[in-house]
Amino acid sequence: MLLGRAYQHWFWDAPYRAVLWDEGWMRPIVEGLFGMSWKDYAASVQVDRAIQWGMKILGSFLALGALIAAFPSRFPKRVWQVLVANSVLLFILAFLYYKEQNYQLGQFIEYALQVCAPYFFYKRLVKGEINLSRERFIRWAIAVTFAGHGLYAVGFYPRPGHFTTMVINAFGIPQDWANQLLWTAGILDFLAAVWILLPFPGRAIALWYCVIWGFLTSFARVWVNFFPEFWTSSLHQWAFEFVYRAPHFLIPLALVVLSWGRKLKLHRQHLRKS
Repeated sequence: MLLGRAYQHWFWDAPYRAVLWDEGWMRPIVEGLFGMSWKDYAASVQVDRAIQWGMKILGSFLALGALIAAFPSRFPKRVWQVLVANSVLLFILAFLYYKEQNYQLGQFIEYALQVCAPYFFYKRLVKGEINLSRERFIRWAIAVTFAGHGLYAVGFYPRPGHFTTMVINAFGIPQDWANQLLWTAGILDFLAAVWILLPFPGRAIALWYCVIWGFLTSFARVWVNFFPEFWTSSLHQWAFEFVYRAPHFLIPLALVVLSWGRKLKLHRQHLRKS
């Protein structure tokens, strides 16, 4: 996920201009602190170049977190805290998307798993085995993410046009059917979120739904925009969007594996006592 976000920062764009080019937020700073007129600031090529370089630097910081996550034993333990800082940066990024979309709460909360993933991994490195308290925190992040996604799928907020387009292109169905499928998926998102949080039997079913639907909605970005004759360009434009959505299906899968491991451990203990 960190590599996907790093790739985005290096080669594409991130919504930092949602604040940096917001006159209401930045004009007092630009004119008061830097003594520069807002008009000159907004039209400055140098400012735009600085923003581009700033994104590349932040991308490199995310890539450093990815290296730490991949090879933690090769770094001093104090360096692991970069993962926490990565989560802070991703929280800021989620807020910027939220602001860019006119403060739609669903836009903000659907990034919960991406924001929390580096922090979760850091705690796993430091504390070892995931206890029930931390597992509960992870369940909340999954539930919030899918609830945010569901708000768009059911049309609580204006449904992004690319949602419908992806379903039409993926399944070859009419637009009305695509919208109905998205609405149904949104309801299932809400049900899964509740099921994951409450001690209902068969909770693994809800987690498996998140694994499957999280993977499909992530991979759809590549699937429907992939053209074999332009395969390098297609992957360059879309593969990173699949990669940085990996927590949407891999973290629910991790909880499934964790649950299986606990059941297997209890079963072995029972056999020993028998």
